[in-house]
Formats: sequence, C-alpha cells, structure tokens
Amino acid sequence: MNLIQSFLNEILPKLDKDSKVLMLRAKIGSDVLPKGLKSAGIAFSDIPVYDTIIDHRKKFELNKDIENFDYVVAASASGAKALVEMIEDKKMLSGKVVSIGPVTTKALVELGIENIITAKQYDVEGIIDAIKKIIKKSEKVFLIYQKNIFREGELSRSCRKSGTL
Repeated sequence: MNLIQSFLNEILPKLDKDSKVLMLRAKIGSDVLPKGLKSAGIAFSDIPVYDTIIDHRKKFELNKDIENFDYVVAASASGAKALVEMIEDKKMLSGKVVSIGPVTTKALVELGIENIITAKQYDVEGIIDAIKKIIKKSEKVFLIYQKNIFREGELSRSCRKSGTL
C-alpha cells in the first residue's frame, strides 16, 4: 500500500458526504487521491500549487557518474521521468533500477525501462530492504530523487546503519 492509499484509508472514515477537501499538490501528482475521494462521494477541489522541473544542468554529471554505479534508485515518478529524459543510453538501466513503489515502477515501464526491482514497502526502509536483497558488497547505488522526498542524508544514514553502504 502506498502513502497516498494509507492516507485515504486513514482519512475517509473521518469524512462524510458534507465534507469538502482542498488538495494543494504538484501539477503532475498521482491520481490515487482524487479517484479515492471521488469514489467515496467526497467533494474536493484539486489545485496544483507547484510544478516539478527537471534540472538539465545535471545531465552531464548524471551520465558521467551513472557508469560508476551498479544500481540506480528512483524515489518518485518525477525522478524516474527526469532520469530517463537525461540519460544518454536507456539500455544501461535495464536490470539495475530500484523503484520506491508501484507508481514509480509504472512510470519507468511507460518510459521504456525493463527489469525494475520494486520496493515492497514504499519508503526509505523499503528501498533499503530491496537493495539489501540484491546488492553485493562491492556494488554501488546511485539515488535519483526530488529534494523534498527525503530529509538530507536520511537514506545514506539508514543505509550505513543497516550495512548496505
């Protein structure tokens, strides 16, 4: 179950048919929340308040560095889109992408990436567990993420604590 579905499961029992929900979110946000509210008969307004922009200045760095890593972690569908848009050869990603969950995996598949490893739990611990199952001691992991998804250093601290890094 992803974070949005967990939120829906938590909030829907607290809402009634007279409730009104204002969603302030990304322009290209997932459709899980609006679909869930609509199917529950809850009135809502969906207002995109920010847009996710790909930082093309990182393209050279990405393509240079990615060759030095055995796995690439995609922590969001937007991160997946940025990765695929900037990578020079998509074939080099086959079998080495670890996705935070099914929404990101679906985005990767739609972008032509195959053999994706998907975390069972859709958070930092889920990514670490997925990596721990496949990684060998000498392998390295490259993390693609939006700045606001993980607190600074959260994934690397968690990986070091678990022995993954």
